[in-house]
Amino acid sequence: MNENNDAILQAIQAGFANNERQFNDILASNSRIESRLANLEAEVAEIKTKLAKVENRMHTVDLRLNGVDSRLIDFSDDIRGLQTQQNRVSEYLFNRPQ
Repeated sequence: MNENNDAILQAIQAGFANNERQFNDILASNSRIESRLANLEAEVAEIKTKLAKVENRMHTVDLRLNGVDSRLIDFSDDIRGLQTQQNRVSEYLFNRPQ
């Protein structure tokens, strides 16, 4: 009976040792997962920072394009004004007494 108890005790101790190894493996795996998660969070933060910079640049470009649009409109107005003056000069030259 004593030998039987010793065998049972050894089996229980082996089971505990096995459970402890599995627990340590799980802890190590969890640690790797947490490390990877921290790396991913850092990457996300970096991407958000880059995105904010790109959005800022896009806003700057948009403002510049609006300025270009305004200049083009002014330029078109100037061209129309010059065409009107040219038409007046042409009309004057065509209709002037000789």
